[in-house]
Amino acid sequence: MLSGILNSDIAIQVNISIIREFVHRQRFLDSNKELSIKMKELEKAITRHDEKINRIFQSIKMMLK
Repeated sequence: MLSGILNSDIAIQVNISIIREFVHRQRFLDSNKELSIKMKELEKAITRHDEKINRIFQSIKMMLK
């Protein structure tokens, strides 16, 4: 995001590179639907695990009080 607001040649090139990589990733995933489905499943699994880990830490904090 910072490269988008900085006004220098390097920042502009970095911003263009980032956008190109996002486009490349999306095209790759679009061309391989099975991989796309697996990536979405992985993102959901990570989110579920993050929620469970947060609940564990909250429980530990409550027990320590």
